Amino acid sequence: MKNAQTVLLVLGLALLSAVPVAGAKETVDEKVEVSGNTAKRGAKKALHRTEEALCLKGDLKCTAEKAGHRIIEAKDATVDEAKKIKNKVD
Repeated sequence: MKNAQTVLLVLGLALLSAVPVAGAKETVDEKVEVSGNTAKRGAKKALHRTEEALCLKGDLKCTAEKAGHRIIEAKDATVDEAKKIKNKVD
């Protein structure tokens, strides 16, 4: 039994060492793009929060506007993260 476990362990390590490991790194341009996207999202978020704090349209309309802002922010974050992942894979 112990020999079988040893053989399986050796085979497992051999297989793992044969798998190529992705070691892609982001270029400086890609890092600058990511930083720019983060800054844009932060500025847009701050603007949305200010608009929401100053909203005088009524509770229902202000809530709808707030929900719309959250959707836009989530979409922007998702798109930026997808670009970041794509850059790492490339």
